[in-house]
Amino acid sequence: ILQQIVLEGTKNTLWIQVAAHTYLADIYREWNDLPSALEQSQHALRLTEQAQREGFATAHRFLVAARIAWLQDNYHQAMNLLDQAEQSSQRFGPNPTLLAQIIEQRTRFLLQRTEHTSAQQWFNQYAPAVMDKLPPYAQEYWGCAHARLLIDAGQSQEALQILEPLYQRAYQQKRTASEITLLILLTLAHHIGGNTQQTLHALEQTLMLAEPGGYTRIFIDEGAIMAALLTELYSRYQRRSGSEPQHIALGYVYTLLHSFGSEIQPPIWLVSPENEETMIEKLSEREYMVLGLIAEGLSNQEIAQKLVVTVSTIKTHLNNIYAKLHVHTRLQAVTRAYDLGVLRRSEIDTEPLAHPRQSERH
Repeated sequence: ILQQIVLEGTKNTLWIQVAAHTYLADIYREWNDLPSALEQSQHALRLTEQAQREGFATAHRFLVAARIAWLQDNYHQAMNLLDQAEQSSQRFGPNPTLLAQIIEQRTRFLLQRTEHTSAQQWFNQYAPAVMDKLPPYAQEYWGCAHARLLIDAGQSQEALQILEPLYQRAYQQKRTASEITLLILLTLAHHIGGNTQQTLHALEQTLMLAEPGGYTRIFIDEGAIMAALLTELYSRYQRRSGSEPQHIALGYVYTLLHSFGSEIQPPIWLVSPENEETMIEKLSEREYMVLGLIAEGLSNQEIAQKLVVTVSTIKTHLNNIYAKLHVHTRLQAVTRAYDLGVLRRSEIDTEPLAHPRQSERH
């Protein structure tokens, strides 16, 4: 829907266009595609400047721009953009929901900088006034900020008391993005409490929900602790026998660990021919689509244009496909998919793959 709004351009009001570009920027940021995130954010900025006035979308644009600036290691710009988001939101009267989002984001930034005292002081200054005015669905922003402070202070049980009711509400309302956010924090809370079983169970649930949407930054932003937990879960799954259920896609976990800079080996199973097909992890709908386009002989650039995404996003899908099919090249992927019945010979022509483009042989 967002891509359709962007493609339609002036058919929609300017503020709808700003909102669409802003949300797309945040999606690309989550996919760890910084160039595309910057491009969409800059589109939103240009449209805002054309309007020569502000609206709610302006404040949200500042918030997303702050997240992108943070990825560029521009701390001062990120904090300045949060200030602008807060100022912009207040020009149209109190907006406690947006302010709660800003509080949560600033708390995260300060804690990531290990500015623990500043984070606590800033939260204490704003939280009481905001919490009383928040609608139920928005209380999780305040709750997440508070839980992060408690986790940072080593107060596992106190954090769990805040997070568990929020998670149950998100689960009942089927708000997947909120479930993922809260499960990440539940994972960290259980971890600092020393409960390994609950930690890995929460992380496993998170991965099952996050994999279809390609969530990436939400894991990377948690730093070394999350990398260690993902590595532990990955290793445990690698040691499982072929008859044990595999609840998560190891190709996805491998991609996340690769994004952390880990040199861990991709998943390899030693299985007999008769049960090999059952060991191949299910491709997502988008991965299957990319695989089919590879089989047609399209380049990464052509696939990206066809699916209206960036080349780096296609490369991420390719890495997932390679890991799930246990291959290392495009030709191997299509051949493997045909052998396993994932693709049908009657539906594809593998001939173009016999002579891959020079730029994509590696």
